Amino acid sequence: MRSLNYLIHVVLSVFFIMQIGALAAQTEYKITGQLLDKKEQPVMYANVALLNSADSSIIAGTVSGQTGKFELKYNNPGSYLISASFVGFIPVQKKVELLGNQLVDLGKIILLAKKTELNEVIIKGERLKAKLQVDKTTYYANSAMKKISNNGIDMIQHIPGVQVDLLQNISLNGSQDIIIIINGIERDGSFLAQLNPDKIDRVEIQNSPGVEHNAKFSGVINVILKKNENTGISGHLYANIPTASNEVFSFPTASLNYASENLTLYTAYNGEFSYFDIETEDKRVFSSSTSISDVIKNESLFQQNWSHKLHFGADYFFNENNQLNLYGFISRFSNEQSGSFCLKQFNITSENHLMQYKKDDFDINSSAYASVFFKHIFAESTELSFDVNYYSLESENRIRLSDMNSNREQVSHSKPRNNLLKTRLNFHFPVNQFIGVKTGFEQNLNYSSDDLMPEFSYTEITSAAYILANYSKNKVQANAGIRAEYLQYGNNNSYKNQAIALPALHIKYQLSGREHLRFSYKQGIVRPPVFQLNPNLQTIDFYTTQKGNPELNPELNHNLNLDYSLTFNNNFLNAGLFYTYKQDAIETLTLLNNEVFLEKEKQNLGNIHLLGVNASGNFKLHEKISINPHIRFYYVQTRGNDLAQAYHIKNKQAINFESALSAILLMKHNFALSVTAQYNSPLTRIQNDYREDALYFISFEKTFFDQLKLSITSAIPFKKEFTYQGYDISGRNFRQSTEENIQMSLFPVWFKLSYSFASGKKAKQFESENSFEENRPQKGF
Repeated sequence: MRSLNYLIHVVLSVFFIMQIGALAAQTEYKITGQLLDKKEQPVMYANVALLNSADSSIIAGTVSGQTGKFELKYNNPGSYLISASFVGFIPVQKKVELLGNQLVDLGKIILLAKKTELNEVIIKGERLKAKLQVDKTTYYANSAMKKISNNGIDMIQHIPGVQVDLLQNISLNGSQDIIIIINGIERDGSFLAQLNPDKIDRVEIQNSPGVEHNAKFSGVINVILKKNENTGISGHLYANIPTASNEVFSFPTASLNYASENLTLYTAYNGEFSYFDIETEDKRVFSSSTSISDVIKNESLFQQNWSHKLHFGADYFFNENNQLNLYGFISRFSNEQSGSFCLKQFNITSENHLMQYKKDDFDINSSAYASVFFKHIFAESTELSFDVNYYSLESENRIRLSDMNSNREQVSHSKPRNNLLKTRLNFHFPVNQFIGVKTGFEQNLNYSSDDLMPEFSYTEITSAAYILANYSKNKVQANAGIRAEYLQYGNNNSYKNQAIALPALHIKYQLSGREHLRFSYKQGIVRPPVFQLNPNLQTIDFYTTQKGNPELNPELNHNLNLDYSLTFNNNFLNAGLFYTYKQDAIETLTLLNNEVFLEKEKQNLGNIHLLGVNASGNFKLHEKISINPHIRFYYVQTRGNDLAQAYHIKNKQAINFESALSAILLMKHNFALSVTAQYNSPLTRIQNDYREDALYFISFEKTFFDQLKLSITSAIPFKKEFTYQGYDISGRNFRQSTEENIQMSLFPVWFKLSYSFASGKKAKQFESENSFEENRPQKGF
């Protein structure tokens, strides 16, 4: 109760301090207006500046909102100029007199597109590439990105910091603990895969999410679609066509939409098919006071991943102020690795052994999701929203290991279930011209069990409330908030309680018209997903077992960032410093038991410090060539807790880096070439060090009639083998080094085909802040 009272005092203090600052300001003149193009469509994020009428020096500035409206304030009376400009439009200036009337409304201001005609050739202004904002960085989809992309996932590969692997797993700054949002509604990568890239207007990246988001997420990718979708029927088809049966990476999608003036119905299908050969070499050294043993495992597996997911939903506008969204999906998926492996044991004091085994893997999963979302708008910038979501997962996983030289057999079998019910209420409102407030409440009920293990029955109940205040005046923008969470969790009626307050702060200062500086701080909490909690013992081989841990404590994270951005010649550069502190880090503990077997179990192993620099940008080297680089260098320091030290896990210090690059070359006759590449140094963790090979894609594409695209894509040509995961582990009396490789042809090739169609006139489009994330356990690649 004392901590809760303290939390309330902190929130109220911040709120009243900001209010007092606003009230203490001088009496101000307010200049308002709305920027529109010649079709009276809003011009969003245009620069609006108040200029000195004598020398045209900039006195104050702002940007237009999503409706094209702007508001600018200044204290001193006199004669001035208002300048409105945006890339691709002719700048406009208007005289304003700040005298007796404190409100000056300029009404509608029409911006005309730049257009120069020379011998029937039309040259249009180019769109702004990116913009640094107080809590996010916005990247605008340009024609080059759309031309080289077949779907939404292809598009975001060209956003700095976003990485996509062979199985279309999406990460941001090396982390997959992220939210993917489409127009304010949380989705997943499969939903993004069925999007027509031509519908994408911009992508907002949050490397330090605010308190309105679940505190476990390290980043947000928010994809904003173009306004005013067409009525009638529209759709998008996409297919990957492999050229080899053991080299299948296919993700077909199909979407169909019907829209009328107030109603939109939509459905979509996502398939995921990946079949490939995996070769694993695992070396282990066991030592004792009397002997040293070497065990080498060579494994040949065929990984079969498949998934079918059907999406369906409806958006309905009762009127301009009341909106309803219904959405759901059903899914069935599998991830299996079957094959054989041999174990070679060498011991200097005894006879050597060679053992051969067969592995049969069976995995089947069924999931379903349903959500209802309602939003009521009271007035501009004031709205109330409510949503309820339900998710269900049923699985059966069975691994059978058979000794090919005897009748010995070992079976691991589990039937986990997971049910999640989530409700949320949000309220947004303005306090005055400087301050806006967001507040909300969230309740989550998460239940997990295993039909074959009655003693495992895990329940997690989370209650959360947040308040976020936004402040904007002249060159300063800021938001500060706090999220309070109360958690009850435990197994079989043995519960623990935890209350925590998680603050966040973002401040942006405009150094000049082209330069911005931003500081952010966020405290987060990572709770383990269900597959890290299930204590059902799984046998990897006859020398290795693994299991989850229902006694895990949440992991706390502290993140500090300082970013500098510069826009020049329509190029964008972002560079900065960052520091991350992970407390009670959840990692896999590997130990050697008395029977000389390796046991793997999830544990809280200690603390990790990361301190580094990062740089990214969007650059146009030539009229037809653009590149998007991203790199992070950081110093890592690990500090194991008492448990880690008991198993002789040493503290570490290392330099790590992560890098990515995408490049686009536009050619004549609607041909385009793109390259995406990513490479990370070995990643240092408390007990394990992870590594992987560089991954790069080359794609050559031709567009027909603006609707049909055909492309040829190759991944990692000339390599023949790709290490998707390698790791080194050391502990008390053992060392382990493992390398898991995908076998590839000399020049692996896939064909891609996409087609889009639309009819009708423009209709309304739905926006919400619904949220959901489907967690799946990782197996193999």
